[in-house]
Amino acid sequence: ATRNVVSTFNESRLIAVSIYNLVFLSCSVIPIVFVLQNSGPVVIWCIEVIAIIYGFSATLGLQFIPKMYGIFIRDRLKETKLTQSAGQSTSGDGPTKSNSAAIF
Repeated sequence: ATRNVVSTFNESRLIAVSIYNLVFLSCSVIPIVFVLQNSGPVVIWCIEVIAIIYGFSATLGLQFIPKMYGIFIRDRLKETKLTQSAGQSTSGDGPTKSNSAAIF
């Protein structure tokens, strides 16, 4: 049943990129925290918070932006092209059932 799913929803590549992103972030932030250990707890706290927010946002973005693009933009463009080609063959009396589905 899952063999016919489009490659937009292939999560293994996105998960691998997310893990790479978090590993790279960890490898760059941990040495920075050790180097700046004498500069005070506020500086270390700020760096850790920025790293956590970046890691969280990047992981969410890498996981969900391609799916949202595939669902909302690419499919919407296909629907619009189909309804425009169907609308050219009908009269312009107003929105048909297929046109209203493309609008909403």
